[in-house]
Amino acid sequence: MQKMAVKLTALQLVNACLVIVVLYSLMDRELSRHMTDNFMTHGDVVTDSLSSAVESSLVNRDLTTLQSDIETTAAIPDVQWVFVTAPDGTLLAHTFVPTIPDRLEETARNLEDRSVILLPGSDGPAVVFKKPVLTGIVGNVYIGFSRQSLVASIHRMELIILLTIAAVMVALTAIFALAVNRVVAPVRALTKAVERLGRDDAGQFQELPIVSADELGILTRAFNAMGREIRAQQDTLERRVRDRTQELVRANEVLAKEVQQRTLAQKESRESQDQVRLQAAALEAAANAIVITDAQGAIEWVNPAFTKMTGYSIEEAIGKNTRFLKSGKQDKEFYQSLWQTILAGKVWTGEITNVRKDGEKYEEEMTIAPVPSASGVIAHFVAIKQDVTARKRQEAETQKLVSLVEHSYDFIAVASPAGQLLYVNPAGRKMTGIELGAPLPGHISEFHTDNSWEEFRRLRIAEIVKAGHWEGESRFRNSKNANEIDVQMGVFQVRSPEGEPLCVCTISRDITERKLLDFALLTAKEAADVANKAKSEFLATMSHEIRTPMNGILGMTELLLDSQLTIEQRENLDMVRSSAESLLAIINDILDFSKIESGKLEIEAIAFDLRDSLGETVKALGVRAQQKGLELVCDVQPGVSDALIGDPGRIRQVLLNLIGNAIKFTDRGQDNPIALRGEGYGYRHSQGQARQDFPGILSGRWFDR
Repeated sequence: MQKMAVKLTALQLVNACLVIVVLYSLMDRELSRHMTDNFMTHGDVVTDSLSSAVESSLVNRDLTTLQSDIETTAAIPDVQWVFVTAPDGTLLAHTFVPTIPDRLEETARNLEDRSVILLPGSDGPAVVFKKPVLTGIVGNVYIGFSRQSLVASIHRMELIILLTIAAVMVALTAIFALAVNRVVAPVRALTKAVERLGRDDAGQFQELPIVSADELGILTRAFNAMGREIRAQQDTLERRVRDRTQELVRANEVLAKEVQQRTLAQKESRESQDQVRLQAAALEAAANAIVITDAQGAIEWVNPAFTKMTGYSIEEAIGKNTRFLKSGKQDKEFYQSLWQTILAGKVWTGEITNVRKDGEKYEEEMTIAPVPSASGVIAHFVAIKQDVTARKRQEAETQKLVSLVEHSYDFIAVASPAGQLLYVNPAGRKMTGIELGAPLPGHISEFHTDNSWEEFRRLRIAEIVKAGHWEGESRFRNSKNANEIDVQMGVFQVRSPEGEPLCVCTISRDITERKLLDFALLTAKEAADVANKAKSEFLATMSHEIRTPMNGILGMTELLLDSQLTIEQRENLDMVRSSAESLLAIINDILDFSKIESGKLEIEAIAFDLRDSLGETVKALGVRAQQKGLELVCDVQPGVSDALIGDPGRIRQVLLNLIGNAIKFTDRGQDNPIALRGEGYGYRHSQGQARQDFPGILSGRWFDR
């Protein structure tokens, strides 16, 4: 009951605080208003008094008296400063030290009769009272009162009132506490009796005295009756307790057994839950996608691997039917067979094409297992999915490579790093005489001839180990017919990412026929060289034999030309000499041809006249052109020089061949004249609209300008 008295006293104290707050708020507002009105009234009175006092000074412009009046006013408590202005705003007198603040004069013109301003450097705002003197005709009076003094006065009065109210309420609270203690004393005694009764002290129970006839008296009387009844029943209860104690001992033994059984069951349950959590963690961390659906195929749970595989988040997948992953590649019968299998309680395993969230199709290998309920009805399906797109692609690439190796016409073999044969393709078996399906030889050396293997072992194996590959020629032996085969061989090592050798691959091509062909070509070349040499020697001999009589013909022609001849005879002899010289040139060509073949042709570098040489050459062919009714014109451009250094004989050979061919293959003249024009460093032969260019004939090694 002591606590109850404290609580009631605390409640009274709280109420007292609330009353203080309410009274303080009401009185503060009223007090502030009242003291502010008094402050304003005081300011008006002081301002009116000063206005009356300075009226005569302003009229007479007696600034000394004016200054004395405002200083007297400034001595009044709460007055901070005073200044007086003329009607035009000119400052006449003030109490500021040393001077009036900046912009105060300008601000004063716009002030009301009562205004609040804050001067720079002041402690706080000031209340300014403005009073026109003689309605402003002679000037205006401004008095600044400290607003802080007003606020301080209000606070002092508020503090006095607050302390008074608080003292009254504390006294009332103390009186209330004494009254409460007196009222709750009987209740406190009743409470202690109840506590003793509650501590099983009914045997020592004593009745409480009844001190009043009010509710507490009635409560005490009822408590006394209840105590007597409890004391009577306690004896009966003790007897029953002894009886029940025996029963409880027996029940406790049974309960202990049940507790032990339940403890064991709880332990097994916790172990089962741990196992479930472990399995759930394993499913979450599984690399394969795992999906759990209801009996209709609606997704109930997926692991993170599913979201990684399909691109759908867990929230997007939950609740959807697995049909949303269909790509359309499998037909209706495929899915009917799948559902028939799993609805029959069997596990289905197969491959299926689905589509990701971004629209990309992918191959997956899936196993679906039905999960029956306790009643045996299928309630769920668990699907384990593995993305095999990359594996399928790799298998396809591998199959291409296998097909390429199997159908290759080259020998392809794979051996261990020690040379033990692991694989030989069909073409390799055929080349080395091993039947398809027959066991392979033990070592790759059995494919080589003895000499080729000894060379390979001694020189090539170290190079392969060091460089990782080798390419060259070797010889194999066909075990079936003992034939030796020339091969172009490439050997390379396959290493692991760590650099360890895994196997050795050999690719060899049968070059026996090519070697035989090379030998035949070499033999034919040698025979052709011998025949060509004999031909060159024959041509050289014949050229020398023919040149001797030709020189005789030319000599005799020269002798005849030196004798007395008619004009016609001389022209005919000139023609004979020219023809003989042409024939001699042909012979020289044959000799030059043989020199070219033997690499002994030499080009002269002598001075000659181009136009004279061209004229003689064309003149020698003029008869042949005339016989076919052709016009042969030699026209050298003016820009082509006459004095050249070169080989005029070779130029004559070229021109004779060109012009001779032109005459030979031209059927009629006049309309289609044969023209040979020198253009820079070459000649152009034109026949009608057909042209044949021979650039550089007169350049390079032929002559120098």
